[in-house]
Amino acid sequence: MSGLIGKALRFARSPAGKKALTKAKTYASSPEGKQRIEDARERVERLRGAASKGAEAARTPPPPPARSPPPPAQSPPPAQS
Repeated sequence: MSGLIGKALRFARSPAGKKALTKAKTYASSPEGKQRIEDARERVERLRGAASKGAEAARTPPPPPARSPPPPAQSPPPAQS
């Protein structure tokens, strides 16, 4: 495991990695950390929603324009005698 994952695992098992992990867990459970996590989650959801709407719009053609109903038939004016 000499790649990036292996290096990350080695760091996580080291004393410095364990200290960093403890610090991250503590921060994530704090009110400020929870708020920042929630804000980030909302931003990602908005971005995904905008991206999926854009992709969906590109795949489906626009609907045809709505037709207005024909005007009502007019009866001839009454004959004057």
